[in-house]
Amino acid sequence: MDTEQQVEFTVDATARFHPIAILVNFLFLGVILAGLYGLIFDNKAMYGVVIFIAIGVFIRFVIISVLKMYLRRKMRKL
Repeated sequence: MDTEQQVEFTVDATARFHPIAILVNFLFLGVILAGLYGLIFDNKAMYGVVIFIAIGVFIRFVIISVLKMYLRRKMRKL
């Protein structure tokens, strides 16, 4: 295993259990539950709920990507 693969493996493993990743996943679960609540109990339109959840997925993706980029940069310095 070369160093680049080792860095990627370490970053992926670390990013899953990083406190920021745990917080983002917890908040994303809240977004999903809020969307389902709006769909089931508040009779919101399906399109609105899908857009709400899609925006949540996009924000989660951006935050996790920035976190991995930060961890990758930090690992290369070591």
